[in-house]
Amino acid sequence: MPLKTLALFFLIPLVIACNSHQNNKKENLKKEDAVLSSKPILNADIDTLQTYFLEVYKEGTMSSMYSLNQAFKSAVHFYDSTSNYYKKIKALNYLGRSYLALSKPAEAFPAFILADSLYQAHKIKDIPLKHSIDYYSVYAKVQFTKKLHFNETVAVYEKYKEGPKDAYVFALSEEYLARVYIDSAKYDKAIPKLQSAIAYFEKESYNLSTSIAYSVLGVAYDGKEDIDRSLQAYQHSIAIGEKLKEPNYAVLASNSYNIGLMYQDRLGNATKAITYLEKAVAYDQKSAAQQGYLVDDYTSLAAAYLAKFDLHNAKIYAELALSIANEKLPETEFYRRAIAYFTLSNVLSENNENETALVLAQKGYVLITENTPEKHRYVCNANLHLGNAFLKNKDTLKAISCFKKTAQIAKEIDRAVFEVQANKALLNLSKNSQEMQKIFLRQDAIFTEKFENAYKYQMENELQKLNFYEKNNEDELRFKTFEHLSNLIHKEDLYAEIAIQLKAAEIAIFNEKSNFNTKKAIQAFIQKLITSKNNYQNPNNKVFFSNQLKEPVAKVLQVVYQNYKKTNDKEYLQLAFQLMEVNKNTALLQGLQYLSFKNIAGIPKEVFEREEDLQEKMNNNYQYIHYYKNNSLANEDSIRKLFQKQLAYEKEYSSFLLDVEKKYPNYANAKKLTVIKDYSDFIKNKIQEDEVVLLYFMDTSIWYRMELSKKGVQLEQFKNAAVISNQIEHLQNQIYQRQSITTLSNSLSESILPKFDASIKRITIIADDFLNVIPFEILQVEKRFLFESKAIRYAGSVQLLNKQMELQSSKSNSNWVGFAPQYTTSKLPNNAKEVARIQEIIGGKSYLENQATKVNFIAESSQSGILHLATHTELNQVNPMFNQMWFSSTNKKQSLTAAEVYNLNIPAHLAVLSSCNTGFGKLEKSEGLMSMSRSFTYAGVSSTLMSMWKVPDKETSEIMVSFYKYLSLGKPKDEALQLAKLEYLKKQDDDALRHPYYWAGFIVSGNVEPLPTNQNTIIYFIFGALLLGLGLFFLLKWKKS
Repeated sequence: MPLKTLALFFLIPLVIACNSHQNNKKENLKKEDAVLSSKPILNADIDTLQTYFLEVYKEGTMSSMYSLNQAFKSAVHFYDSTSNYYKKIKALNYLGRSYLALSKPAEAFPAFILADSLYQAHKIKDIPLKHSIDYYSVYAKVQFTKKLHFNETVAVYEKYKEGPKDAYVFALSEEYLARVYIDSAKYDKAIPKLQSAIAYFEKESYNLSTSIAYSVLGVAYDGKEDIDRSLQAYQHSIAIGEKLKEPNYAVLASNSYNIGLMYQDRLGNATKAITYLEKAVAYDQKSAAQQGYLVDDYTSLAAAYLAKFDLHNAKIYAELALSIANEKLPETEFYRRAIAYFTLSNVLSENNENETALVLAQKGYVLITENTPEKHRYVCNANLHLGNAFLKNKDTLKAISCFKKTAQIAKEIDRAVFEVQANKALLNLSKNSQEMQKIFLRQDAIFTEKFENAYKYQMENELQKLNFYEKNNEDELRFKTFEHLSNLIHKEDLYAEIAIQLKAAEIAIFNEKSNFNTKKAIQAFIQKLITSKNNYQNPNNKVFFSNQLKEPVAKVLQVVYQNYKKTNDKEYLQLAFQLMEVNKNTALLQGLQYLSFKNIAGIPKEVFEREEDLQEKMNNNYQYIHYYKNNSLANEDSIRKLFQKQLAYEKEYSSFLLDVEKKYPNYANAKKLTVIKDYSDFIKNKIQEDEVVLLYFMDTSIWYRMELSKKGVQLEQFKNAAVISNQIEHLQNQIYQRQSITTLSNSLSESILPKFDASIKRITIIADDFLNVIPFEILQVEKRFLFESKAIRYAGSVQLLNKQMELQSSKSNSNWVGFAPQYTTSKLPNNAKEVARIQEIIGGKSYLENQATKVNFIAESSQSGILHLATHTELNQVNPMFNQMWFSSTNKKQSLTAAEVYNLNIPAHLAVLSSCNTGFGKLEKSEGLMSMSRSFTYAGVSSTLMSMWKVPDKETSEIMVSFYKYLSLGKPKDEALQLAKLEYLKKQDDDALRHPYYWAGFIVSGNVEPLPTNQNTIIYFIFGALLLGLGLFFLLKWKKS
């Protein structure tokens, strides 16, 4: 990220002080009379005007500069008319200085030239005045020509270094030279000059100049990577600047930005970084700053939010930055534009948009390398970002090349921050022990010399060492490294992900030590996971953070499994269950908990209404952003305004949640995730006698399967996860291409399924990671598909299934409503027939063709027990919130997005999503498939029937009708679907149509209990039974007689 140095060679201190005000000149002119009404400024003597001018730099009242400029003009004319050349020369000198302060070097330069000419002609003897004229003549020239003129500046400085001089001007010249030295990376020369200037400014109370000089000093120390002194300098500048009568927002913004950047890039403290960077944005907006500064602010905020696993805000800021950079910045601002490309590239990479991310990184790289010499920090940064993009695209060789180039250049030009990051990447990729040890030694040297307080970078480095020593069985070094890491993390308890990894490492290292309580440590680890997850209010951010936890959970699960096998201690079995559950579908679970606790005692209805209103605003605005971004006619300003509105809503919602947590702690706590205690109650109360629950945990190489049934619990470990992942990918392709799946189906069945007891008739699958993408029904056991002998249902986790079963038990509405829109393109010829036939079986209400609208669906969704949607569905693999079901093929406003469903309240027993891909979507490690079906579960639906691929229309209709037939007979949902599929196969004479592609796509998840019988139906049944009984009674009596 670029520092806001305010130190370009042609920017003099006076101009810097006024940058924020030249853009607000109209506003300032309105204020001038009020500011200066007490001072007879226009007709004042030049000595009085000089005092007023210098007071500006003591008090910071820069809005008076325009009036001072007018007064100096009048003074020049007055003294010219009276032939008082000495005072005219002084007036010209300050007229030029006021022009410079107003960023008008073209007007300033002639004033100094004339002043110097008169000084020479009239043989004036005032050395301080001549010093000022000489100094500002060069400065005006620098400003006007945009060239350095360094030798002339140094000549003036040396000329007046000894003997009489204008002390204030001399201090300014020291500061200016320091800026030039900084721009040439000569920090050791810059710092003494700044310290000398600051000493004078402080002594004479030039507070504005002091604030600016401290800001430049911060840049100099930062260049030397002296973090502590740099922070102190920036903070001094802010403290002085905020006390000025008119705070200089440009300087305050620069300081806040640079502090934020230091916390983010150097110290790795994203929380503090965001605090300062948001201040920088506020200051820059107040000062109407250059667009480039806002690009800096936004790119840095994006990086900071990404470091906090807040992918949502990171993407908003990154897109804002790139939008401004591409539209508003000139070609000369190539570095800022490149950083904007790199930042969005990083964000998209974390969202697995890897191809787009690489394109953006390459654009940034070209901008840098075409405009910068090779041995430059910009090139270091470019190679680092490009390397990360190559790595995400699995081009490891190119990534390594970029990282090595970064490290090499960074070392040569002494930019350790880039070298540290490149070395970190190289350590992750290297398999050469000797090479890794050399890199570790280099990292240690850098941290000792330059980054003593960069705790996050040090902790990441120590974690890499721990993994290295573990692989090499170097236990003594593991213990030593662990102790060092423990000491580091206690210094700043801000890094949840590192704390979790550290706890996992502790368990792995000390497990076999006699004085170590492994069970207690594992319980603490699980609690730390839960606590960390609860810190994320945004469900998408919770998913992103949860994805990072797979590796530490796998490490602890390995210890638990080993201990269980050694001891046969059932407590380890319970801990394994908790670990396999703790990172599964927790964002979805939390959504259901919110529905459960909406009626909690003591919470005013207005609180929920306010929360829902804010959520709706955020959701609607985000959809507008999505629409405008995909509309070629939309202008960038409109999109940026929507982004700004989104950020405002997000902050308002965060403030609302903090307020609710303070006022209603019970409600806040009720929404939080908790640790599931054990599986005993679930087995006792929720599992049937003929049922087994299969709970999976998949890592990169090792995987686990737990079986829960009335007969007990079994846990097994396997070591062929990579093979299974590859087989599943091939099986998917065979299904889509309608090829024979027999070989792979049998192989996978032997790998991932246990041997079933003959009594088992139903299976609940709680899959994990890549196991989510296939229906287990197609696995073959003894030459038969699994579903032929077993009814199968799916669940996100045991906790989630528990919650879904609780939700269904509280519902009695079984009214059915069906929707079958008419499409002018991509027609579904059977959807209306499907809905009509189902209505004949189950009753209820149907909306066909033009009546099947989004508005009608939303109205019916909150008051129907069964929802049936025979529609088209479109997946969005980039942002699953924009998965959508179409109620029209021409009107985009008639599409129902997942984001909209998430914000609905749908208290239904069952949603049948009779459409393509409603159970498929983007795969997340922790949450599984981010499908359309998931949004219905989040909204409160107890059970969903969904499709795993583009299911054919005709076969879908046949299976749906049969499913409802069996449902109406009181069958459980999983069994009803099983029977419907079996009936479909029985009817097929065409072998091609018996392929799983045609029937296996639909699966059912959640609570599969039979639909509740309508209360009226029960009354009619009882009444009918009584009538039948009475009729039999009288019939028998009549026969006897």
